[in-house]
Amino acid sequence: MSEQKMSLEERIARLEEQLARRNDRDEIENLVAVHQHYMTANQGERAFDELYSRTREDVTTEIGASGVYFGRKKARTYYEKDNVPGRLFVHTLTTPDIAVSRDRTTAKGIWFTVGAESDAGDLGDYPPATLDYRELLTSSTEDGKMYMAEWLWGKLEIDFVREDDGWKIWHYHYHELFRCPYNMDWVQFSKVRQYADGLRLDLIYTSNIPYAPGEPNENHADFATTTHWQYRLDALPELVPEPVLAVETDKSEQ
Repeated sequence: MSEQKMSLEERIARLEEQLARRNDRDEIENLVAVHQHYMTANQGERAFDELYSRTREDVTTEIGASGVYFGRKKARTYYEKDNVPGRLFVHTLTTPDIAVSRDRTTAKGIWFTVGAESDAGDLGDYPPATLDYRELLTSSTEDGKMYMAEWLWGKLEIDFVREDDGWKIWHYHYHELFRCPYNMDWVQFSKVRQYADGLRLDLIYTSNIPYAPGEPNENHADFATTTHWQYRLDALPELVPEPVLAVETDKSEQ
């Protein structure tokens, strides 16, 4: 229906709907920005407690090649963990693309990120002892001490659900497009890519959430990684079909 044929009440209702949907997208974009600030400040517990769904038990967290952490308790292990000496986590969010469902109850957003991460490794007070962990330390000093200083580009995909107190994270998925140490480009690094990358969460992030005797190891993923860049030298990603949230979206007003 053209605006010329719409009544005043219909035009007001349409404008109110457009404003509500734009407010939804603004709130979602701010939500993800707050999540990023919390992670940079090593306040992961606040990120999960304040920003994740409080009503859905099927929340998920997936970071890189570490697999899918399913359920509120398992997903929280990524956020509530012991600090790593020399840990730096700085990611800049770019190019947000946010789609809100027609009924405004769910949404999906995609961002690209540019980030820098570090781990003191041998330069810290508690050098890592396990061989798997040491595989993650990709730089070295002149005297052979190992540490991590890497930069990476990634893609962030998040499903959201609207609850009584606003929009919340439902499914959080960050997958890397490439990662490499500062002293090596990503093509050369792909030749020596460490096999332990898929264990990054298991090895670096030691949860301090108490688990009862007999419960599964909290640092093991529940499902295999859904999509991950495999660092192939032909520059083609090896993709696994990824389940996506079925959301009937209306982007006509974006």
